[in-house]
Amino acid sequence: MMVESYIAEKKKWWIFPNPPHPYLAGEAALLLGPFLAGSLWIKKFTYGHFGRYMLLNAIVDTFFVYPFQRAMSRAKLFRVGTFKEYHLLGIFLLKAALMYVYQHLVVEKPKPQRALKNNPIE
Repeated sequence: MMVESYIAEKKKWWIFPNPPHPYLAGEAALLLGPFLAGSLWIKKFTYGHFGRYMLLNAIVDTFFVYPFQRAMSRAKLFRVGTFKEYHLLGIFLLKAALMYVYQHLVVEKPKPQRALKNNPIE
């Protein structure tokens, strides 16, 4: 996320005209607030069902990219820069899929079976 924020700022993918603090990226409030909480809740409610997970992410992300982002733009809090709205939606969905894969492969990897101490076959 930090690399993405750095690249986005340099390439003007999205613009936060009034960041909350000079040392914080403009999107820090969104990343640490609704995105983190929303991602955790979506993962919790769709656990083990990748299709449901992606569908719910698509619905929530579409709401953010279109009506919410347009309202934020009118309020001059956030706007899409060189990116198109559908690029932003694509990045959100890609990050959701990567998060699911990371959770599945790294965090929930199966534990190896331990050998029995008193193996009757020996």
